[in-house]
Amino acid sequence: MAGQFGDPAAAAAAAAQLRKHAQAVGDLGSQVGRRFGAMTFEGKAATEIGGQVHVLSNRTKGLATVLSSIATDMTRIANEAKADQAEEQRRLTKDRFKGGHI
Repeated sequence: MAGQFGDPAAAAAAAAQLRKHAQAVGDLGSQVGRRFGAMTFEGKAATEIGGQVHVLSNRTKGLATVLSSIATDMTRIANEAKADQAEEQRRLTKDRFKGGHI
């Protein structure tokens, strides 16, 4: 049960946006790696810059994975909340008919 959640559609939309941002972060890391690979460095600079680019690429991939996971969780929760709201609406409708209010 998702519990209280005001607007499942808004939560699903936010999850979709987060998913897009996750993709953009992942793409950024890949682009940095490709662009660095196209450059030529020599000596100490090559080793130091290459190491930093590798770290940046790994961090952006990790961040993209975390953001994507959060988006997946948000989508699941929004779907659960939508189902909970529909069930609550069915219960309220049933109670109205049962009590003779309609």
